[in-house]
Amino acid sequence: MMENFHTHLPYCKHASGSAEDYIREAERLGFNALGFSDHSPAPAYMPDVQNYKMSEAQMPLYRDEVREATRQSNIPIYLGMEVDIIQEEFSYLHEVIMPTMQPDFLIGSVHFIRLHDGRHAGLHEIESSHFFDRYIEQLLWGIEQTDFLFIGHPDRVMITEYVQKHDDELRSVWRTVAQSAKKYSKPLEYNTSLNAGMAPCLSPVLWEEILKEGVPIVVTSDAHAPERLGFGLKEGYQWLHDRQADIVYCSQLLLNKE
Repeated sequence: MMENFHTHLPYCKHASGSAEDYIREAERLGFNALGFSDHSPAPAYMPDVQNYKMSEAQMPLYRDEVREATRQSNIPIYLGMEVDIIQEEFSYLHEVIMPTMQPDFLIGSVHFIRLHDGRHAGLHEIESSHFFDRYIEQLLWGIEQTDFLFIGHPDRVMITEYVQKHDDELRSVWRTVAQSAKKYSKPLEYNTSLNAGMAPCLSPVLWEEILKEGVPIVVTSDAHAPERLGFGLKEGYQWLHDRQADIVYCSQLLLNKE
């Protein structure tokens, strides 16, 4: 059984391929289901993140492209969005995004941290414990939210040199993240695009804690092009199977919600 619920279309300005292209590739790979989850728009007062997201006006275009392509699909297709976990802007999700999109699912991810001056800093800007603490605050808050089907790439913060240097020292923090995910039965994502050519995961310590706590895990390739749809999935599933991980499938999670 194989599927991918973390995929992007060109509306986010850094992906390629059409919904139909992705569906054809998913069918070729023998997927049992496919989920689309392009980056959601952000409020106009967040200009520092707009270059990585679709515009508000593009939401109906994205929705309609996926829904139309679904009619020609031989496998179940789900419409979703990847939403930034920023507590202060969460009302925008319910007031603007949800009524327009009526998505089947949402991924909650942290790509930016909101600073006290209102600016939104990228994860690559995390250079101190203060910035990292803010990342963890947002991540833990997102885990508690019922809106999200799963949490995307919780270890993405490891792209920063500061966190790489302190990974082992952060074990208690990573343990808190894993325990929170277990408490709220919130799946965490094993993102194969992050793990390419590296150790099996960006944060060995975090994944030790996730596996120890028995947190449910979703496997995706975070595809930004159709040819990346199956990238690393078999290897990711195998790595997790070898460690008796609790692998869950988004299509089944959605069926259980009905």
